[in-house]
Amino acid sequence: TVSVEEYKDNGYLSEALFNFLTLLGFAPENNLEITSINELINIFTFERVNKSSAVFDMKKLNWINSEYIKSADEAEIINLIAEKLDRLNIKNNKQVNSEYIKKVYQLMKERVYTINDFTEFGKYFFTDPVTYDEKGLAKHWSPEIKPIFESFTKELELINYWEAPKIEEKTRNFAELHNIKAAQLIHILRLSVTGISVSPGIFEVLELLSKETAVNRIN
Repeated sequence: TVSVEEYKDNGYLSEALFNFLTLLGFAPENNLEITSINELINIFTFERVNKSSAVFDMKKLNWINSEYIKSADEAEIINLIAEKLDRLNIKNNKQVNSEYIKKVYQLMKERVYTINDFTEFGKYFFTDPVTYDEKGLAKHWSPEIKPIFESFTKELELINYWEAPKIEEKTRNFAELHNIKAAQLIHILRLSVTGISVSPGIFEVLELLSKETAVNRIN
C-alpha cells in the first residue's frame, strides 16, 4: 500500500493523482482523460461508473502526470523542483535560482513523468557528474578520438558568445574540418557534461550550464 504522501514524495502532482483515481472508476464521454476537478464534477454521472474491478496502471498515471507537468503553472513546478533540490541537498552550483530552474524545466518538461525526474535524470544541471555511463564510454571514447577531442575543447574555449547556435556551429565546422562525423564529438560532449548518454539538445544544455562549468567538466 502506498500513501498519498508517498506519491507526493515520488513527484506526482495532486491534480494528476485525482484525475487518475477518478478514471479508475469512471469513464467520461468521448474517452476524455485529462480533465480538471471542476470539469469532472460537472460531467460525473453514476451511469458511467465502471462495474468491473479497476486496474491501477502506473504507465497511465505517469502519462497523466507528465501532461499536468507540461501544462501546469511554471511557478508551481519551479517551487516543487526547488523544494526537491533542498531536500536532496545536491546543489553545488551558485547560479541555481528560480530563473535557472525555469530554464531547466523548459528544456526537460517534454521528457519527464514526475517532478523527481528533474533532479534524477537532470541532476547534472545542478551538480557535476561523478560517474559516466559505461556503455556510452565504451562505444564513443577511444585513444584515437582523444587528441581530436582535446583540440576541439580548445576551440570551444575560444567561443566569445556562449550560445547554443554558436556552439553547434563550432562543433559542426570542427568535425567537417577534421573529416569526422559531428556525432562523434556530440556523444562525448554529452557524456562529459552530463555523465549520461541521453539528454535534451546538448547545445542548449551547454548554454544553460555556462561556459565555465561546461569547459571544466569537459577537461
